[in-house]
Amino acid sequence: MARRRRAPLALLGAAALLAACGGDRGHRGDGARPPAVTGGCGAGCPEGQACVDVPGDACTWPSDAGCPGACVVPVSCGGFAAIRCPDGRACVDDPRDDCAPPRGADCGGLCAPAPAAGAR
Repeated sequence: MARRRRAPLALLGAAALLAACGGDRGHRGDGARPPAVTGGCGAGCPEGQACVDVPGDACTWPSDAGCPGACVVPVSCGGFAAIRCPDGRACVDDPRDDCAPPRGADCGGLCAPAPAAGAR
């Protein structure tokens, strides 16, 4: 059986497909980016993507049910090695694990779109 080659992580980070996700919009990541809606990524993310908090939006998904989330191709960051995200990305908590940054120095995260300059 032929082995499937994977793209290098740097390539995935640069080419990450981003989509606002949440509520019950049913966005599948195959069309125009819909406006951010509340409810995290309730509609789910496309296969191979993870739902993360949107940095700088004054709320924290998933603890705030009215907060939007963002679907991202998982690119690891943070953790004990303090892995940095590519430019234009910020490291946020990885909601797929049970480790939250305030509870451990070795909590890894995922790279998410960084907030726009001047955004709160």
